[in-house]
Amino acid sequence: LMRSYGATSPCWNCRYISCAPFPFWTEQKWWHCDGCDSVTAQTITDDSNTFFQQIDLSCPQGNVELIDVRAKQISDKPQLAKELPKLCRKHCFAMD
Repeated sequence: LMRSYGATSPCWNCRYISCAPFPFWTEQKWWHCDGCDSVTAQTITDDSNTFFQQIDLSCPQGNVELIDVRAKQISDKPQLAKELPKLCRKHCFAMD
């Protein structure tokens, strides 16, 4: 698989297991198949506060979730970028 260039696969049967979250026996996974590692967000700030107030999170399915992040006290974009996958998994795939 490592030598494949994407058009063909040396593992014909691998098409049946394109992604498997790992480790599968625990909730704390380090490999996910949900697309949340590449989500983006628009920030909403308050001029009187240095922390982000809300974000418009663009979910992998195409919907946008408005999320209040005041309690997290995030003040810079690199810190927010680290939080986005967790926020995505919590809000984009939530079952109401």
